Amino acid sequence: MGVTINIAEARARGVLRRYRIAPFPFSTYMVSQIVVGLFMYLLSAVSILTSIALIYGFNLQGSILIFLAILLLGLSAMMTLGFLIGGKLHRWLRTRKSCRSVLWCAVTVCLGL
Repeated sequence: MGVTINIAEARARGVLRRYRIAPFPFSTYMVSQIVVGLFMYLLSAVSILTSIALIYGFNLQGSILIFLAILLLGLSAMMTLGFLIGGKLHRWLRTRKSCRSVLWCAVTVCLGL
């Protein structure tokens, strides 16, 4: 959710409006934010799985490609939810803390925790 919170916060501060008049396409900014978010998510998932394997001796059964595909599918669902909430509520949520709280509550409700 870090990517969606950063983009919603940049939108609330008017930074995205400045990027629209920059000499590079606006889609480049959006794609770079999403790619960095994906990279950080995958890096953290791999580091967690590696540390679990080293500490507890966990051995992943099955295909790693299917596991990564399911991991990316879950991430895309959470990013979509974050973009939806961040896009609709950015005017009312001026601070990062309140935006993060609302997004966390929405994810918790959606996951049924």
